[in-house]
Amino acid sequence: MKKIMIGLFAVALSACTTASAMNVLSQSEGHLNLQEEVTRLDELWLKNYNEFAFDLHQQLSNEKESTFFSPASILLALGMTAQGADQETLSQMLAAFNMDNVDQLEFANQMKQFQLRLLSYKSNTLNLGNSIWMREGFDEFVRDDFLKVNKDYYGAFIAALDFNDSASSKTINRWVKENTYGLIDKIVEDDINPLTVMFLINTVYFKAEWMKTFDKNLTRDETFYAKTQKSVKFMNQDGNFPYVETADYQAIMLPYKEFESSMIIFLPKEGKDIALTAQLYNEIFSDMSRQIVSATQSKLIRLSLPKMELSTEIKLVDTLNMLGMTNAFNAQKADFSKMSSTALQDQLHIANVLHKAVLKVDEKGTEAAAATSVEMGVTSMPILDASMIVNRPFTLVLADATGAVIFMGDVLDPQP
Repeated sequence: MKKIMIGLFAVALSACTTASAMNVLSQSEGHLNLQEEVTRLDELWLKNYNEFAFDLHQQLSNEKESTFFSPASILLALGMTAQGADQETLSQMLAAFNMDNVDQLEFANQMKQFQLRLLSYKSNTLNLGNSIWMREGFDEFVRDDFLKVNKDYYGAFIAALDFNDSASSKTINRWVKENTYGLIDKIVEDDINPLTVMFLINTVYFKAEWMKTFDKNLTRDETFYAKTQKSVKFMNQDGNFPYVETADYQAIMLPYKEFESSMIIFLPKEGKDIALTAQLYNEIFSDMSRQIVSATQSKLIRLSLPKMELSTEIKLVDTLNMLGMTNAFNAQKADFSKMSSTALQDQLHIANVLHKAVLKVDEKGTEAAAATSVEMGVTSMPILDASMIVNRPFTLVLADATGAVIFMGDVLDPQP
């Protein structure tokens, strides 16, 4: 019995490209058409989603190096894949997402609402892209319902390619590069595994300017203290920011234009070993949101923040296994019979999940991209309220105005 695999990619950024020599089955731009504006997300869904984000963060945190990833990109890629799962495979996937309280179609609808929320930005740029690439010949066995739900609820661009032709990987990688505006230029190897029959790709691209930009003339070299000391460039400003401080930590929110999204910096006090959990994040975000609507609660903070450039590549199979999503990777147990009519006899399963993410933070704002691949086989001195010098390891969260985590990570070395 042969074992065939699916490759699923979640990549942060948008746009799509066409290519000759491919059979386009869904001529979508790779994202949903903005037919409605979503300003709020279901509270239970949001809670469950952020718990998934922090579950990933807990698994991926590494004391030796920085981590940066997009739970949004990862979930969107896996979400498309889950539409082809059934029985215990589906149950495990939804449970890993902390969304086992809904059925398959309701999950798709909730993911649609999430995407519509992210696509509604007007002052900042947040683009999404979804695509499904199938091996020519295998596409004959892919179920129409699977493709339709990914077209209707994800706006997926769908095409069939000759995976034996080296031009196919170039076509897919070109799509990724265009959708990430050059930040991520490759997700598929030049030679596609002969047993790989499908790639599912999500892209998320974010670019935004600070509500209050940093003055470049105030940027200077200072020491960042991690396992080894390093001189890096620190941006400096005094400003009114949502801010929380306890005996254990400092946390500050840096809003982007029109408060559509923000970056939250969580800095443990020196000598304090405290991690940012989902519950603590929710408490901090709620407090900061109240400060935004109450000018009397704003605080004047002297902030010193390092400029950052991070680039990470993470294989997620072990991580997802730890979250209980085991059958999807097991050729003998995987059930993707809602994806392909021959899934069970071909032992169709996920062979690899690869995530790539890039972050750039400077005086003007932030640019970030992420990619996840799941391969299945087959002037005067002011009176300050506080000072926050971010000169040691910290956690950052790039969040939507609803509180949904878009990107997050731990910064141990802010610059390459």
